[in-house]
Amino acid sequence: HEAHYFRRIHWATAAEGEIGQTTARILGKRGFARVMIANRTAEKAAAIAKEIGGMAIPFHAMYEMIGSVDVIISSTSAPGYLVTRADMEAFLLRRESKPLLIVDIALPRDFDPEIGALTGVTVKNIYNLREVVDANLKRREQGATTAEQIIEEELRKFTDWQRSLRITSAIEAIRRHVEDIRREELAAHAVHEAVVV
Repeated sequence: HEAHYFRRIHWATAAEGEIGQTTARILGKRGFARVMIANRTAEKAAAIAKEIGGMAIPFHAMYEMIGSVDVIISSTSAPGYLVTRADMEAFLLRRESKPLLIVDIALPRDFDPEIGALTGVTVKNIYNLREVVDANLKRREQGATTAEQIIEEELRKFTDWQRSLRITSAIEAIRRHVEDIRREELAAHAVHEAVVV
């Protein structure tokens, strides 16, 4: 269901540099059919769009597409914000009232962080993604700790079982030895009784 939902989403990505281009390719491989690719070089945008089945758009048009996309992924090497809060407020006036997710993985950031305070707009950046990665690692570590605890508990049970087998074997050996002694004593007593009679 989730994959079907994501395939209906309109994506726009500024595919600048290796990270941006890799992101665009990942979206393409996941089957997201409505991916718009912007790159400062129109030829690169066209090549990536062709590779993933997306649509190339002029770089300057990417931010004008805010009115028609659901998700923007931006990863340029611009020295400052490409979109300020004031720019976004103007773009939002032309946009239907639907949520917009901006994933800004550029360093420095392409989007003014203040944009995240606007209604209906969520801005995630490289630091937020780091938090997600850290949280996932922590969950995995906790899962690993739980797995280790389960393994240790099962190992303890197995060791206890092995010990019980050794104890059971020792008790069985003692029981057999006592039984042998009892039989010898009974046999000796029977011979002694027979000699006396």
